[in-house]
Amino acid sequence: MCNVKEALNIVGQAFFISFVALFATDFGLLIFYSYNADLPLTDWGVVGRWFVMLSHGQFYTPAILNEPSVPHEYFIGFSMHTLTAFIFTLIYVYFMRHCRPCTHLYRGPLFGLLLAIFPLCIQQPSMGMGFLGRHNDHYVLLMTKIVIAHLSLGFGLAIGMLLMVCLFQQGKSSHSLPAY
Repeated sequence: MCNVKEALNIVGQAFFISFVALFATDFGLLIFYSYNADLPLTDWGVVGRWFVMLSHGQFYTPAILNEPSVPHEYFIGFSMHTLTAFIFTLIYVYFMRHCRPCTHLYRGPLFGLLLAIFPLCIQQPSMGMGFLGRHNDHYVLLMTKIVIAHLSLGFGLAIGMLLMVCLFQQGKSSHSLPAY
């Protein structure tokens, strides 16, 4: 259990770390797209459409690409993805805040890979794209993109945690993250 001050500290740390992690994700995808120019960019509108349908109680949509657009779906999709990344960063920071800093170099990427299970095994099938996106023409590239994005997110979590320690510990002997 944690008190209010510690909870606010964790939220502040997660905000900083999620910013670093999302930057790392974008960087990883930039490298991926530089080698796979024929693969279309992530369509946040489809993700937003799925979240809107989900909010109306419709989890499974057999052909989401054929569904009519909803207002502000691109903004909704990108915002929900960013919010989800922040929530998972909160979880990561909460459970990993007392670990030795060097262990984040493998725990962060492992956590990121575990997060890739959701889009590959739950979200894409519920959008009618099949398990692991197999109904997509470029499903191997799509799976690779998702794994690289989440692996990059995990490295970003690790780098963000290490930056928190380096920037705010300044000679303290504790391995836990500092309070602001």
